[in-house]
Amino acid sequence: MITGPSGVGKDTVMNTVKDRLGDRAQRVVTYTDRSPRPGEVNHVDYHFISTSAFKEMIEKNELLEYKDYGGCYKGTAPTSVHVDPGKVLIWRIDPTMAARVLNRDVPVPNLDDFVRTTVVCYLGVPSLFNLKTRQARRGEKLDSVRLREDWKVWENHGKIFLEKGHVIINEEGKMEQTVQAIMSLLN
Repeated sequence: MITGPSGVGKDTVMNTVKDRLGDRAQRVVTYTDRSPRPGEVNHVDYHFISTSAFKEMIEKNELLEYKDYGGCYKGTAPTSVHVDPGKVLIWRIDPTMAARVLNRDVPVPNLDDFVRTTVVCYLGVPSLFNLKTRQARRGEKLDSVRLREDWKVWENHGKIFLEKGHVIINEEGKMEQTVQAIMSLLN
């Protein structure tokens, strides 16, 4: 699992790790109701669906987890969380949900085996200023409420990531170091 606050570089790191793993990589494709960014492909980067379709999935209990990110829903269906033999499953996930998985508080099939064999990487940034800068560069609105929520998640769940996972600081311009750190955990 790759987790961390919005703007920390989860997608870039995840895609690089996936490329390095080659045929061994199997990615969990999550759902979102936002529009694709340039270069994103439906059913590869996300399952892009309408807001009404997303809300219908919520009402029908068809998601393991979901969250509203400032007017944009993201979530994971149980059918997305399975790993084929010989594959490495890569799941980009919200930090609160990652903590729930580590605490065995979600309805993932074969959860004990899943947690036992899962490498959890919490990607952090050196400072709040650095995170704000990254989010602004992505064209995101600088939402102080969301930034505070991201830091509150770390305060609430950081201990479990330190105890049962790995915390990696994804410093600006040093993505290769971040990818190498994750690759060393997977080999």
